[in-house]
Amino acid sequence: MAVLRRRTRIVCCFLLSLVVCAFFLIGQQAINSYAAKSYTKDANHDDKTRTSTLFQDVEKKKFLLVSDDRRTVFKSEWPDTEKTMELCPRLGYDSLGRLPNASIVITFHETETISSLLQTIHSILKRTPEELLHEIIVIDDCSTKDDLGQILEIYLASVFPPNVKLYRNPVNIGLIRSRLRGSRLSEGEVIVFMDSHSEVQSRWLEPLLYEIKKNRRTLAHSFIDWMEKKRGVWHYKRGGADWIVYFDWRLVFGWQPIPKQTKRRISTDVLKSKVIIGAYAAIERKFFEEIGEFDEGMEFWGGENIDISLRVWLFGGQVLSVPCSRVAHLEGKDTRSYRDSFTATIERNYKRVVEVWFDEYKRYFYLYYPSLIPVDAGNLTDRMELKSRAKFNFHWFLQNVFPELGIPDRDGFAWGRLRNVGRDLCLDANADAITLYYCSGLHTQIFYWSKKFELRQPISIYNVQSEDDTNGKYVLVESEYISQFNVDSGSKWIHWRVGPLLEAGKNHCLAVDPSLMGIIMAPCDYANNPDQLWEFQHYTDQYWDTVAGNSNETVYSDLRTLLMNLKPS
Repeated sequence: MAVLRRRTRIVCCFLLSLVVCAFFLIGQQAINSYAAKSYTKDANHDDKTRTSTLFQDVEKKKFLLVSDDRRTVFKSEWPDTEKTMELCPRLGYDSLGRLPNASIVITFHETETISSLLQTIHSILKRTPEELLHEIIVIDDCSTKDDLGQILEIYLASVFPPNVKLYRNPVNIGLIRSRLRGSRLSEGEVIVFMDSHSEVQSRWLEPLLYEIKKNRRTLAHSFIDWMEKKRGVWHYKRGGADWIVYFDWRLVFGWQPIPKQTKRRISTDVLKSKVIIGAYAAIERKFFEEIGEFDEGMEFWGGENIDISLRVWLFGGQVLSVPCSRVAHLEGKDTRSYRDSFTATIERNYKRVVEVWFDEYKRYFYLYYPSLIPVDAGNLTDRMELKSRAKFNFHWFLQNVFPELGIPDRDGFAWGRLRNVGRDLCLDANADAITLYYCSGLHTQIFYWSKKFELRQPISIYNVQSEDDTNGKYVLVESEYISQFNVDSGSKWIHWRVGPLLEAGKNHCLAVDPSLMGIIMAPCDYANNPDQLWEFQHYTDQYWDTVAGNSNETVYSDLRTLLMNLKPS
């Protein structure tokens, strides 16, 4: 009898082993070796616990061991940022009582890799207090890849807690409408919009929620760091600690340092930004609904960040950049099919923003995009009704939020194409250099000469500096304008129609380099050299009244005297 029981146990153990092996093989085939993970977390979600997460790179089949504590692995190239991050853990976010909880909305399309998506979710779960994380809403925008289908579902069900929820769009509706769907499915007090290729850092969410707790009309966004893969290895680079997001009249956005006169007690102080980037932004759900959510009339991707930011400001809110909230963006190739027609899609979205919110200032947008004047922006009835409830208008925004944005025909003496008379070519600030090119009216050729005697574009300024310390030569350089706003230290330019552009401090003139057809600063000889003669496309009334006329305005007296002394009879 004992022998029979022993044999029975052996048979049962053997059968159990077969079941385990079968389950293992099925699981391996389902997961397809896409995401192996060593993941531990204690009940208190203690971020000080030294655990590691093992992510497999899908395309290269290589593994990356990522420590939970970025600061011990990646050394920052930004001393100020490192100082900021040292101060952040000392800040307490419980002084206002309980912080609101958050729903994280992540959208992805079939060009996303499963490893990046899983890395995003893992980092959120690992570095977000459980009591603040209501849920993670994952929206699949009609992907067709196998690993983003059943494999992803098996992984989510097997590894993640129930508050990670996956929804699938039956058709491709784009990022904007996918985020809108995710926001309507979510139930948290605050909504955070996140890219699907990110890695949040420790204490990333608390600073955002803290600012919203202080002022519910706040759109708070994280500072962005970068993770870039080079030769199979991820490299982490911290972003700046004093950057704000801007846009120009083309509605192209970017980063520039804050104005030099901006006062901050410490480097962890939040910054008022003009707009947000496309992701890593938190907003209270009710306020998001009050200001009209995302514009459902926009298609796929582009422009929604400027649209939502403008509405926050115009409805009496604020847009804040929060240095203590850090999120790494995983850089990679993105080939979404709708980006094949990127220009038409995003420009139509831009037109919707401009037609609704810019009022009389929309003509500056069309100065850069004249081809969009006849384009149909779609039905704007609901957006116009929303506008009628706004507290402020775009003129208020330019005066109080974004005074740095130049208005060519109001802020200057001359504007438009800047043509060299001798060559009949125009100054062109393309991506590589400041040069001469055929006059076309492209945005890279629109300059203006401001009332402060600056040569600039909407968010750039052009100054003259020494080429080096020995040869006595000068060069024209492009600088970021926002950081120099109201700082009277740049070049001052003297000009008259079909005359020189003379930098008053260096007493050199803008000229053509005859050997390279580029731009140089040369000793002034405009009376004998037509390559030093320039003409703007438009001259304003201020030019004729102040520079070319006999105005008694003392603010220009010194420069006008210099100009008249230089001007040939």
